[in-house]
Amino acid sequence: MIDEQNLAAESLDDRLFNPAGRNSPPHRTTGHPIVGYTKMSDGVDMFDCRQEMVIMDDERIDEFRAHVERCMFQACGTDELVVDADGDWPIDVRGTDVYVRVSTDPVPHVHVFGCIATAVSEQALAEINHLNAVMNWAKLVRTDTGEVIASQRLLPAAVNAAVLDQTIEAVANYSRDCGPLLEAVYADSTDDTTGRTTPAMITSLPENGIFVFGSGKSANHSGGAARLAHERFGAERGVGAGLRGHSYAIPTMSGFLALQSAVASFIQFASARPELDFYVTRLGCGHAGYEEGAVAALFALTPPNVIKPAGW
Repeated sequence: MIDEQNLAAESLDDRLFNPAGRNSPPHRTTGHPIVGYTKMSDGVDMFDCRQEMVIMDDERIDEFRAHVERCMFQACGTDELVVDADGDWPIDVRGTDVYVRVSTDPVPHVHVFGCIATAVSEQALAEINHLNAVMNWAKLVRTDTGEVIASQRLLPAAVNAAVLDQTIEAVANYSRDCGPLLEAVYADSTDDTTGRTTPAMITSLPENGIFVFGSGKSANHSGGAARLAHERFGAERGVGAGLRGHSYAIPTMSGFLALQSAVASFIQFASARPELDFYVTRLGCGHAGYEEGAVAALFALTPPNVIKPAGW
């Protein structure tokens, strides 16, 4: 973590900001833009700017952006920051994606956010309100499409490397701690149809059932379906592909061609094990960011013992 004692006093007006020589967090890397991931637009969550109205001309806004960038270098412990197509900095915090954006709407501020859950029904709103009541570093917002976003906005006077570091870490922690709960308990089942499809919420499996999930590069299985696979169905941390216990891991974070190859290997494996039923989750459609239709197409020619999500 950042040395808060050294950085606490540094802000936009501190002309002596010097990130050189400080220790950087070893767990954080800048990530490449997530293909196909629809991020929230500014204004989707409530932003109360009444506490501090900040009016900046173009020169001051440029200065603010430069200050935020310097803070980001220090908070991420890197010499290079990746910028995605939206102009945001995507940050990988131990396999969890967090985004940092400099925005001027309605006033200049820094927006730190991440998608922590997908396909969550409106029944989760009461739980989201409860979580927001006890959260200090971010608030949760459910979008009209069922995504749940952890979001925090920082006004210029609050922006320094220590605060950015803490906020990025908090959003990542909320993703790991709250996302799996919301997806497991409040999964939106409105698209479910009768027949042999993967249930929207899986808490147990038949004796011959195998839980098929998407695994990250580090295979730490700390969030979403991967966490459920580890906690309930025998997935092993550090093992990012293949059968373990009652789970089968498919790596999703190494590019679409790699995913295509991994799915082909899975289909070959499932064909050779007709005594097992494989329950495929909507892998690759969350943090990995692929279009659901493109992933579903990879599973078009599966044997009868592969049970797929509704619509696949």
